[in-house]
This record gives sequence, C-alpha cells and structure tokens, in this order.
Amino acid sequence: MTPDLAKRESSATTAGRWRRAAGGPLLALLSCGLAFVVAELLIRLAGLAPPAALFTVSAQEFSRVPGIFSPNQSVIEGTGTRFEHPTQIDSLGYRGVDFPRRKEAGEFRVLYVGDSFTYGHNVADDETLPAQLEAQLTTVCGRARVINAGLSGSTIVGEDEMALRGLAVAPDLVVLMYHENDIDELLDQDMWSKLAENRRVKSQFPVSVVYRLLRHGAIWNLAQDARRATRNHPAASAVREADQPVPLDAVAAAHRRYRKHLSALADTLRSLRVPLLFVLFPHPESVRAGRGGRDYDRIRASAEGIGLPMVDLMEPLQRSGVRVEDAFLLPEDYHPSAQGYRIAAVSLSAAIIGVQDPQTCQAVSTGR
Repeated sequence: MTPDLAKRESSATTAGRWRRAAGGPLLALLSCGLAFVVAELLIRLAGLAPPAALFTVSAQEFSRVPGIFSPNQSVIEGTGTRFEHPTQIDSLGYRGVDFPRRKEAGEFRVLYVGDSFTYGHNVADDETLPAQLEAQLTTVCGRARVINAGLSGSTIVGEDEMALRGLAVAPDLVVLMYHENDIDELLDQDMWSKLAENRRVKSQFPVSVVYRLLRHGAIWNLAQDARRATRNHPAASAVREADQPVPLDAVAAAHRRYRKHLSALADTLRSLRVPLLFVLFPHPESVRAGRGGRDYDRIRASAEGIGLPMVDLMEPLQRSGVRVEDAFLLPEDYHPSAQGYRIAAVSLSAAIIGVQDPQTCQAVSTGR
C-alpha cells in the first residue's frame, strides 16, 4: 500500500469515528427536542397549564414603569380550577385596564398597595378590591381611578417602595392594606429582595434569551404552578398563619421592622402632602372567630401610634350577614371572593368620602 493511500484510509477511518461519536449526542439532542415539543403540545391540549403566565418586570422595564409586572400582559390564571379567569396587566405594570399616566383634570386617583388580598388572587380583574372601590367612588366622585398596586407575597418592605414608585402617577390618596400574614412574611426573606435578584439574573446573557423563550411555554408554566403548589401559601390554611408558633423575639423584631417602614412611609407622604389610609383585612378564620390573630391588634396599635387614619374591615365583614364561606373562596382558597371584596369596597368608599370629608374627592383632586 502506498503512503498516500494509507493516509487517505486513515483519514477516512478517523472521519468515520468522529461521525459515529457525534451521531450519538446529536440523536439524543434531537430526541429530547422532539420529546419537549410533544410534551408542550400535550400539556396545551389537555389544558394543564396556560401557554403564558404572569411575569414581573425586567431590569430595563423597572427603570421606566412604576408597576412591578411586565407591561401589556394578558394571561389566564387559575387554570384547571373553578377560579380560571383572564388577567390583564396595563402599560404601566399594574393589574387592570390601561389608563393614562398623566391624570386628567378633576380625576380623583387612588394608589392601592398591598399583597395578594389587594392584587385579587383567584378573582377577575373587575372583581378585585381596587376595581370595586373604583366603581363605588365613581358613583360619588364622577371621575375616579383606583390603581391596583398589589403584589402577592409582599409585605411592608416592598409595599413602601411600591407606594413611592407609584407617586409617578400622581395619586391623591395612597391606601396601604395589611393582611394577617404580613409579619410572618417579614420573618422570611422579603419579596422585594427576591424580585431584585430575579431582575438581576434574568437580565444577564444567556438567561435573558432563554427566559424570554421559556416564559411562553406550557411546560415552564406547569413547572411554576407545581412549585407554587408545594409552597405553603400564606392565605390557604384553615389555621391562621399568624397563630403559628414563632419565637417571640423574632416576632417582636418583625413588628419593630414593620412599624419602622410604615412610619417612614407615612412621614415621606406627609412631607409630599399625599394622604395615607391604612386598612386591615382579616383572615376568614378571624372573621369567624370575631378576633384577629397574633399580630392583628398590635399592628392596629402601631398604625394608631403613627397617627394614620384607618379602616378595619373586620366589623363590616361581620356586620354584612354574609357567611364566611361566601365572603371568601372557601374551601379551596382563603382569599376573599368578589362578594367579600364588594363588602370591603362599600365600607372603604364610605370612609374615603364620608368620614374624612364629604368633599374629599373634589377637594383632593383639584388641589394637586
């Protein structure tokens, strides 16, 4: 055999080995890709998860919109449950229909800040407390806007930031709502820090590219649903989380932290001449028992000590005569129902319009 022929045979043998070596991984990759596509189609056809889920702002969006959700989203929430409903996020990153950033003349504008009880977990856009409060205020004020700045899992650390960011939309009143899991949320890493880390990670390459693709996939959203289901949702237990055993020194520290942030927010808004209304929304078991959990009275006392006007929704919910099972989404979920939010909206609108000043709407909206 000539040297040239031997070289050609050797090269052919080497090339064949490379093709065989590469063929295995390539075939495996193609198989995985095909399996992914098939699984995606099956999940969508079975309706096990929505093809798109709600996601929060990127680092770039965070710098240009006051809301915490990525703008202009329309998704289906509560897939596979009796609570399935469409959810809309407007161009400013808030839940609900779009509205102009600049306030119209004569418009009374309220920024409503809080957790999932404000956001309206498992109810439609027009059934949330902010939406129903807007409907109530409109009957008296004529031109009213209530902005839903709710974020599930949030507490005072983060809600104060949401309130200050929301000043960009020129609210005449800021409403901050407390729910009975807020102190427990402070015992964990706060949601605001988690969101900051989320923005940092998903803005980096290649995560920024992969994330944009995955977030529109049913497989991704099914995995997110499963992850959320494994977490102990703060309002999904028949036992008030605020009654769970927690070291007293940790609870006391969380209360001090809550009061510190609430007081700082109140001082800032006072300096800007923006009124702040503090609202307490009880857990269903508190309504049933006629008393709040571990932290309820202490938080109320803190708000009173700071000098905040306050609305406690415990009494209106009890006085309404509506069964707890109807005012909340029991037994599957412990968030308020549309009916429960309606009771709260009527009481709140009376407080905003009637208790503070019969001319509140006109006086505040024309004074800014």
